Amino acid sequence: MSVKRVVVVGSGIAPAMAAIAIRRAFARGGVEVEWIETPDAGLLHRTVSGLPNLQAFHRLLGLSEAEVRRAAKGSFSLARPYAGFAPGADWWHSYGPIGRPFQSLPFAQYWIKAHGEGMPAAFDHFSRDAVACRNGRIAPGESAYGYHLDAADYAELLRAQAVRVGVMIAPDAA
Repeated sequence: MSVKRVVVVGSGIAPAMAAIAIRRAFARGGVEVEWIETPDAGLLHRTVSGLPNLQAFHRLLGLSEAEVRRAAKGSFSLARPYAGFAPGADWWHSYGPIGRPFQSLPFAQYWIKAHGEGMPAAFDHFSRDAVACRNGRIAPGESAYGYHLDAADYAELLRAQAVRVGVMIAPDAA
């Protein structure tokens, strides 16, 4: 038995991504994809924070980086701040590398030992990208980066892409 039709149900970003990815992966095999678009429950967030691997997924969906940034009013993100978990424990989660391996051991092992012996520098102080973010800068060149996207515009872009790749969109009849 072979699958000839796939139905995706829901509204917003996630079902659009699923419908596009399935259609692009299996269209050559004759698989039809239908997206039953349920009533919009409203976006939970005004922005979408995308990790660096979202870039590769966009390529899979047939979207260029420039198209995504333009349509969803995107901006770059090199790291993400985390605050308030514990007193004095605010930190930046960098998308790029932190420290460098030394004598075939990861940097983190050396930092843990040094920190345990009283070194005051935080782990993220050894990340070029986290330091750049902390200082309101963006490090050009080889930085790993994610995005901040307008959620409504991003959902609209994905819906349009679904139509372009041949996903049939039907409103929920319920």
